Amino acid sequence: AANEGGAIYCLESSSPTLADCSFTGNSARIGGAIYCLESSSPTLTDGTFTNNSATSDGGAIYCFESSSPTLTDCTFTDNEAFSGGGMYNGSWTDGSSPTLTNCTFTSNSADDDGGDEEEAEDEAEAEEEAAAVAAAALDGRARGAAAARTRPSSVARTRPGSRLKQAMSP
Repeated sequence: AANEGGAIYCLESSSPTLADCSFTGNSARIGGAIYCLESSSPTLTDGTFTNNSATSDGGAIYCFESSSPTLTDCTFTDNEAFSGGGMYNGSWTDGSSPTLTNCTFTSNSADDDGGDEEEAEDEAEAEEEAAAVAAAALDGRARGAAAARTRPSSVARTRPGSRLKQAMSP
């Protein structure tokens, strides 16, 4: 496995444009499929991210230090990481803020934050939390897998022009 970016490594304002791409089975320590650092902001349209993994952050995509990709009609399924199963977007202060339009996140998992919750001690609490996080994702206020801490069967869809922010800790 690669250290950073199992398929693509973007650095220092590199911003490739990709269309109709499939990223499947990539792995890295950070950014299982794509790693973006230092104002790198790729544009992806009709991308599919399936079964990518990172031992640390960003199962499919990792964004840090003002890297803000634009993703349209992308699907994230069964990606996993310690934090940000589908996508990891920097810290509260680093300025990474991806723009997602019509993207779907399903069954992504994270051991820490930003994945689909594997178990819930209290089913009612889990359903309430999933509804709140799904609403936050639609309002553009969630990070990570967009469906952060939802059940594996739940799906969060973004509305056109929504901007994904950092994970909300429960």
